[in-house]
Amino acid sequence: MNKYFPFLWSCIFILFFAQASICLENPPLNEILIVRGDGQYPPFEMVEDGKLTGLHIDLVNEVAGKMNIKATFKSVPWKRAVKMTNRGQADAITYISKTEDRNKFVYFFEGNILSITEMAFITLKESKIKYSGNPEELKNKSIMVLRRFSYGASFDKVSFSKKHAMDDWKQLPELLKRKRYDLSIVNVSDFKYFFSQTDFIKRVKFLQPSVSKMPVYIGFSKQKKYKQLAENFSRTMKSFKHTAKYQELEKKYGLD
Repeated sequence: MNKYFPFLWSCIFILFFAQASICLENPPLNEILIVRGDGQYPPFEMVEDGKLTGLHIDLVNEVAGKMNIKATFKSVPWKRAVKMTNRGQADAITYISKTEDRNKFVYFFEGNILSITEMAFITLKESKIKYSGNPEELKNKSIMVLRRFSYGASFDKVSFSKKHAMDDWKQLPELLKRKRYDLSIVNVSDFKYFFSQTDFIKRVKFLQPSVSKMPVYIGFSKQKKYKQLAENFSRTMKSFKHTAKYQELEKKYGLD
């Protein structure tokens, strides 16, 4: 019987180290660090009265809670947030769109879509600007954009006659009404939320079709080897979006 001991011990060691390896790759979690860009993106992510809030924030907290995980958010400049996720210094990142490059270091799952971002041109209602869907048609126009923001490949490659980069939208109404610029490109939901209680929103029109509609995700770091976590989060979020609680969140932020 002793001749089987070496074999048995070998099996035990193999099972032990295999289990240890699994635990190292997928440790039990009770808290995750989620990074985000430090800007204001109402109604999805913004700071109000010193508190981080918005549909994305509430949605992630609800889903994490159902998984018995505490979500801790950290707001940093966007490029740093991406680098932290790439390096495994953060477990996940919100409000991130899927690209070929980002797919190398972020797990993207359909169920982890937080919202759909719609980009569109706006101009004054009395404007005679014609647009059929190709941003190149507007290259001879002057335009306002938000600094450090990508609006999609079809827009980014256009060389407009004049482009004004703003840190926020505070300047936009006056510059457009005074006709200093012909148009602006905006995140439709953000714009409507920001100007919904002003007369300015009645002065403008959205040019159709939209420039782009793209999903934004909560993406999990591949460096942390959290594929299983990302899949579980995806399933839980999909399920949560069919509940009355989720409908309440949409209503709360004017997205119902």
